[in-house]
Amino acid sequence: MRAVIWDFNGVVIDDEDIHGGAFAVVLTELGLELTLARYYERYLGLDDWGFFRAALTDLRGNAPAADEVDALVERKADAYAALLPADFALIDGAEALIRSTAAAGPIAIASGARRREIEAVLARFDLARCFTAVVSADEVEHGKPDPEGYRKAWQGLAAVHAGLAPADCLVIEDAPPGIRAAHAAGMRCVAVATSRERTELAEADAVVDTLVGLDAQRLWQLVAAPPG
Repeated sequence: MRAVIWDFNGVVIDDEDIHGGAFAVVLTELGLELTLARYYERYLGLDDWGFFRAALTDLRGNAPAADEVDALVERKADAYAALLPADFALIDGAEALIRSTAAAGPIAIASGARRREIEAVLARFDLARCFTAVVSADEVEHGKPDPEGYRKAWQGLAAVHAGLAPADCLVIEDAPPGIRAAHAAGMRCVAVATSRERTELAEADAVVDTLVGLDAQRLWQLVAAPPG
């Protein structure tokens, strides 16, 4: 029995541009500027709290207080909801691969997205039943590249599937911080080049251009060698 743990933004839902736009809206209200190129270059893969801590430190030269970050995270959630189109799309091939991996073994989500954002997408596409565990940014103290989220996802899977080890888990990611988090958790990682160039994902055990055409068996074949 082997498990797959999915990142979410840029891996399940095609919304990284929307996240970048929502962050930019909030920073503009503070008199600060964020381009989409800068978001992808510097902040992709961070959860909302990690983004505001890093971005405000970069742009203002001092670390923000925790209560300011919490307030900005809530404001960003409103901006994201306003920007997300009613006909939002999943990443090409994601739905078919989710169903394939769920049929082959237990699967989970470990994401820097907010829980309500994840649950809304899963409900829209009737995918919630596929996942044994979901770990969002709301359930962790340390976002990626810290391995906490992936470790919690493994714990959620292992609570239902006794004997499952971290090395039995394969992560699907789209950003370098997530790849590092997966490896720090003792898991192998396939990166999909939806948000970054292939060369920027070289730390992964395997890199693919698309999820289209993959199934559970092919996914594991891509990372036949142990992590390292």
